[in-house]
Amino acid sequence: MDRRSFLALALAALPVSGARAATPPAWRARLLAAGLRDGHYRIGLAITLEPDWKTYWRVPGDGGVPPEITVTGANLGGVAISHPLPHRFATGEGGETIGYKDEVVFPITVTPKDAGLPLALRLKAFFGVCKGICIPAEYEADLVLDPARPGPDTLTLALWQAKVPEVAAADHAPVTAARLDPTGARPHLVLTLRKPVADIFVEAAGEGFFHAPDFAREAGTAWLAIADLKDVNTLKGQTLRITLDDGGQGLEQSLTIP
Repeated sequence: MDRRSFLALALAALPVSGARAATPPAWRARLLAAGLRDGHYRIGLAITLEPDWKTYWRVPGDGGVPPEITVTGANLGGVAISHPLPHRFATGEGGETIGYKDEVVFPITVTPKDAGLPLALRLKAFFGVCKGICIPAEYEADLVLDPARPGPDTLTLALWQAKVPEVAAADHAPVTAARLDPTGARPHLVLTLRKPVADIFVEAAGEGFFHAPDFAREAGTAWLAIADLKDVNTLKGQTLRITLDDGGQGLEQSLTIP
């Protein structure tokens, strides 16, 4: 679901900004910060959710919207936003969403133009939180980072950075081949695996959502049904971004469909 559709369905719910929230509050957000290291600062958007509520990964699944996070400010040279390894949730009628329950921190690396000067930032975030119904949420915060001061959240940010998938070495990549199977009610992406994994999340440019992998269909493979795709041939030649859950450890690789 795109942002416009999500907002249209959520008109009955007031957008949330900063300290304003649903009643009772479904979520809380805060901005974390660590000190300057190797010319970069690490900050993070922390979202805490009430029981049974969830928010979304960059690919939200059959419903919801991905988080939109922007960071601006004077003396800002670069921004890199990371996403921890997500979880897959079943919804009614065979649907799926991908995201987080309880809490999540999105680690963000910011690089100052001049590391010797303070870095004044403004973070803006738009995201969805859901429990039966979905509520659009907004959060804004200002932060000044000073190279002479240590950040208070170094340990927390390090713990969440460790949950961000690492790029797999080419000679140890978990997926060794990819092909398309257009037969059946839905086309499938078939991945050949070097070793078993717990889950696979696939991203491609344009249309198509890749459902949960079926590992039982053929030994050493994962079959992912593709929904919302008009023409399977549009995937040929595309380079996929593949995120794998290897027993709770996230791995990421790129692979081109022949």
